[in-house]
Amino acid sequence: MGERQRWSEASHERLVQAFRNLIQQKQQFWEGFVGQSPVTIVRDALLNQEHRGFGTYDKLAREQGAFYLDIRHAWDVIAFESYKREAAEGWPDASRYNQSSARRGLSLTYIRAKERQEPRPEMIKLDPLQSKILDALAEAADIPHQRGQADIEIPERFRPYDNIRDFVDAETAEEKKRRRQGK
Repeated sequence: MGERQRWSEASHERLVQAFRNLIQQKQQFWEGFVGQSPVTIVRDALLNQEHRGFGTYDKLAREQGAFYLDIRHAWDVIAFESYKREAAEGWPDASRYNQSSARRGLSLTYIRAKERQEPRPEMIKLDPLQSKILDALAEAADIPHQRGQADIEIPERFRPYDNIRDFVDAETAEEKKRRRQGK
């Protein structure tokens, strides 16, 4: 609870600077190795926070994991085009993994929302703090994003699937097509 309160009280500018500092620290850590882009660093950090709540009976840890899961899904939507650009900029393995993982995660999120019969299964709904964090992360990583946007739409290309098998088959066909074209 303390972390959420600190973040909710921090200004947008302060959060952006804090996230930029974390991105720089990670980039310095990876310097001389394969390296990671800001987009991948943010995604990995969100995954780490999200996974802290998995496999535990601690209700607070599970709630915290779900809090970050929603942010990561929203991040995957706004950062997806950047994942694609990274392949051309020297991070092909990470970007392909990020694209594939984001595509699957967003598709499953949509499918689960439909199964729960949510009124707008194509929307990822963020609370004000989640939205504030996403805004700051986007600015820190130079990702285009409309500040203050609390409802993030899952792109249609990730939601026309009735089940995960159709999705995996489509993804495999897309990968085979790219290989044939030499991309």
